[in-house]
Amino acid sequence: MRWKRRWNTQRNWAANSTTKTTAASRIGSVAVRRRAFEELVEKALLSLPEEFRQALDNLAIVVEDWPDPELVEEITGDSEEVLYGLFTGTPLPERRLEDSGDLPPVIALYQGPLEEDFPDRGELAREVETTLVHELAHFMGFDEDEVREYGYE
Repeated sequence: MRWKRRWNTQRNWAANSTTKTTAASRIGSVAVRRRAFEELVEKALLSLPEEFRQALDNLAIVVEDWPDPELVEEITGDSEEVLYGLFTGTPLPERRLEDSGDLPPVIALYQGPLEEDFPDRGELAREVETTLVHELAHFMGFDEDEVREYGYE
């Protein structure tokens, strides 16, 4: 789980806008932002170390706007914490043949907090990669210390 503490968070892109826009143009803007964000995720996937790329076959990677505040509180104990990404499911080393009918494990990347905390596109791209590798390492069974050894805190 990639997270940090944040104070006084704005979670509504439209509310942060200084110009008046129609609902249709806001929706279009969000869609463009989503496509651009997903391109960053795709580039991050292509840049993964080989041992990580091999693990992608049985894993779903999704982009969500924001994590549910109740989920944040459940995981961190504090609804003011911010999640950048989250792995849910059975880690690869613990999977058994009996698990084959289960839904695949999922890595969720949270676009809102990542974009808010990393407004520079280059920094955002690096953090998307860091978060993706961090969560993928959890899927592969690495604990927090092992993730740090790879440099993906």
